[in-house]
Amino acid sequence: MKKKTLSILLAVSLISLLSTSVFAADTPTLGYKWSSKNTTYQNNGSNSAYKGIWTTGAKEWNDATVVTLSSGTNTNFTAGNTTNSLATWDGVMEPVYNSNKTFKSVKVWVNDYYFTESIHHYRKCNSKHCNT
Repeated sequence: MKKKTLSILLAVSLISLLSTSVFAADTPTLGYKWSSKNTTYQNNGSNSAYKGIWTTGAKEWNDATVVTLSSGTNTNFTAGNTTNSLATWDGVMEPVYNSNKTFKSVKVWVNDYYFTESIHHYRKCNSKHCNT
């Protein structure tokens, strides 16, 4: 009897947990969130491959129907790439917050210096058959 009751409670708990939807605008990041699930972003990368990555990412979020991302000239959310050989990061997020715990603006950058260096190393090693 106790096993049956526990099994039923576990099943109901799992169903409740899995059926709860969470909107990206409601999902806090360090206590902050977007004020709306509809967000316009500016895709200002100089590299067409990275522009494609941001476009694909937005499409995947839109397909998940959790948030609606559309490309435009809004400066509240900027995504792009930069080439910075002195940086210690391959990607960075620069958030600015409002006092009501929402994002005022966000800039997200991918440092393509490291990607370019990796490709160069791969091509060099591939032509010399090195295993490093």
